[in-house]
Amino acid sequence: MIEIESKFKLSANMTRDKLIAVLENQFVVPISIKHQIDTVFLLPEQVDAPIIPGSKIMRIRDVLDPKTGELQRSFMTLKIERQAKLVSDEYEFAVDSGDMARQMLTVLGWQEVVTVDKVRLESKTEDYTICVDEVAGLGLFIELEVLAEDDANADNIQQQMYSFLKNLNIDGELWKTPYDTSIRNLRKGVS
Repeated sequence: MIEIESKFKLSANMTRDKLIAVLENQFVVPISIKHQIDTVFLLPEQVDAPIIPGSKIMRIRDVLDPKTGELQRSFMTLKIERQAKLVSDEYEFAVDSGDMARQMLTVLGWQEVVTVDKVRLESKTEDYTICVDEVAGLGLFIELEVLAEDDANADNIQQQMYSFLKNLNIDGELWKTPYDTSIRNLRKGVS
């Protein structure tokens, strides 16, 4: 399976509540809210290089209760970049200890490169998983996700996603860079 995403960064005048009001009539399941902290690791030879097709990215995601901050679950994910932006092979499973997984990756030679802290509201439409993400240091985003067969036409699916986002008639811009890379670029002074 491959994960195909499209992101849209919302303008400063858009709030999470306003966005939910625009979207809620399309949701087919109730909204869930999660506080996610992603620790992203790269192989040493990738740390100072651009992410290209074939690049491997490891992520440890801690999911916290948004009200209490209590750890609920941790996941380990390997993403292997495909040709198109925001398209990757994804392998994810729950781990008993996010801390132990981070230690294991470090011992194996992976280097921690960035932490992404976000509050995610998630629901589904008929076609997509919709995430409304407030990302620390970056702002408010809407992200569409779909898991597809390996031979799916990712470009076509992303074009459909772009049309869906455009039809929402909200102010903002398409965002073709993953959150972790966006935060790393901010730190380096790259736009």
